[in-house]
Amino acid sequence: MGQCEESGACSAQKSGMCFKRRVIWFYVPLYIFTIILDQVTKHYISSTMPLHDQKEIIQDIFYIVHVVNYGAAWGILSGKLNFLALVSITFFIFGIVKFKYLTEGVREREWAFALLLGGVFGNFIDRVNLIPRPSGVVGVVDFISFQYRPKGWQYPAFNVADMAICIGVGIYLLSSFCRKPVSPQEDEPKKAE
Repeated sequence: MGQCEESGACSAQKSGMCFKRRVIWFYVPLYIFTIILDQVTKHYISSTMPLHDQKEIIQDIFYIVHVVNYGAAWGILSGKLNFLALVSITFFIFGIVKFKYLTEGVREREWAFALLLGGVFGNFIDRVNLIPRPSGVVGVVDFISFQYRPKGWQYPAFNVADMAICIGVGIYLLSSFCRKPVSPQEDEPKKAE
């Protein structure tokens, strides 16, 4: 058995090793997968749909669109891409450095924070144009749109990174209200008596 599966109370050093293994084998791949999925879908939309085009998937409800958001969620701080990029990269670095502290040893918070970091970095890539798009437009590509046309209702378009951020924040908040932090001794299976 590996160090993380051995029974009995674990030492602080052993607990740290288990955490590092979880980060390397589960959370780093999750936020890399989130970033890749986000960028591939944005590139696909940018390459196959003209800007401001839309395709109806479910009549009057669900559309694939090609829009660019020059701000944060719902267009807040529109035109402030450099400021938002700075906030994004600062949060991303802080989240990496303080990952263990912020997740408090609670596994679902670790998963949630990995999704959150992947989403933040995915939108950061768009804000600083790290991967130029065929359209040449710099901003966050949004392409998922829910609308209810008969009533004129439209939820702001979003993307994979936005979903990862919202799911991550939701799981993190739910966990924060429902669970206490895990001590290093509780992080490992108890020794059978």
